Amino acid sequence: RAARFFVPLLLLFTFYFLPSARAYWQQHVSYDIRATLIDSIHTLDGSVSVVYTNNSPDTLREVFFHLYANAFQPGSMMDERALVIHTAPVYDRIHKLPESEWGKYWINAAQADDQSVRFEITGTIMRVALAKPLAPGASTTIAFPFREQIPRQMRRSGWMSAEGVEYSMSQWYPKVCEYDFEGWHHQEYISREFYGVWGDFNVELTLPSRFTVGASGECVNPSEVGHG
Repeated sequence: RAARFFVPLLLLFTFYFLPSARAYWQQHVSYDIRATLIDSIHTLDGSVSVVYTNNSPDTLREVFFHLYANAFQPGSMMDERALVIHTAPVYDRIHKLPESEWGKYWINAAQADDQSVRFEITGTIMRVALAKPLAPGASTTIAFPFREQIPRQMRRSGWMSAEGVEYSMSQWYPKVCEYDFEGWHHQEYISREFYGVWGDFNVELTLPSRFTVGASGECVNPSEVGHG
């Protein structure tokens, strides 16, 4: 009798998944990031310019960014929920950090397509209002300077890891939130990163010559780099 149900179930699964497969789409981003490490005060001074392509069937009027470093300070969503998600050591360590060792972003202005636009930062999320509605198939360029205070490492990212790595820089740049068939994924950072938009990265890092950089991608100017 079990075999009698096999073909109907197979047909059911096939017809269930095929419509979503035909309608599948994916947003695209192209980042241009420039950042300078000031290791004496553990900050990054940088700028980000993102070409965001709307491959969805929806017209968008705003774009959201993750600012993960903002989680590493007292009063953050991660701080408030640390005990709930069974990471009490994180809660304890955040409250013992002096302010100079918190994670924090400073962003004072933003542009979309070369026009000044409104933006707001709530915890680890930055909302940028676009200069004009972004129609399906269209692209917009969002750009802004930033300063990031790198937190002392307690999870995944920060300075001076337990292994002696001076800077472990996971998710350090302002990162575009994902937009899919469910809408914007702009929940605040609590304990794990969120999946991001597929795209391209052109990154220029300026650091003291004593540092050796390990990164993904391909170094395009190896002859100009001190240690590699």
